[in-house]
Amino acid sequence: MKNQSRGYVTLTIILAVILLFGMLLIVLSYTPPLNNTQATNLGSDIAREIGIALVIASFLGASVEIFLRRQLAVDAFKATIGYLLPEELKGEMEWIYSTHILCVEHTQTCELSPIDDKMCAFYVKTIRKFRNISGSKESFPLSTSVDEWFCEAHPSRIISFGYSKLGTKRESFETVKNIHSISTKPQYVDLAPLEEIVEWFETEEILPRNGE
Repeated sequence: MKNQSRGYVTLTIILAVILLFGMLLIVLSYTPPLNNTQATNLGSDIAREIGIALVIASFLGASVEIFLRRQLAVDAFKATIGYLLPEELKGEMEWIYSTHILCVEHTQTCELSPIDDKMCAFYVKTIRKFRNISGSKESFPLSTSVDEWFCEAHPSRIISFGYSKLGTKRESFETVKNIHSISTKPQYVDLAPLEEIVEWFETEEILPRNGE
């Protein structure tokens, strides 16, 4: 690890020197020459182009180095997990590691109340906070659903649904009815790295008291 850290420091210093030298050449190329001759002007043009090339090379080198460092970390993690975990858990762990948006807070309130001798109402209120833990902008679908048990007198329903991002709230939603459930139409929200969003919804599921 120490040798690897020293390698990163050495590479960073080299890229910084290349960047500074390139910027120096660009500045010197714009300095008025003592003898304004064609050869002098040509030398200034060449110095400027070399300086630009060095600046671009330093930025490209830094970008590639950061990308390779992250990719090596990912590959090392996958290799370690693949070696230690049993086969039935490898896929699940890799899915967890590849997750870009994580639920960091989850609060849920449930209330079960009888309707009659056969049916009961299962009320659920959920508040969840999600965070983009990746290094890039991600599009995140927000939605919820509730099962339908075909009780004509008391159908299942989505009472409320909304989200809050950067202090702005949105509570409008459209429902989509399927054969056995009711769901909200997905709303896609872009999240910048480390940006958070709060989602809340209330549902009431009408289901048989005997669970069948």
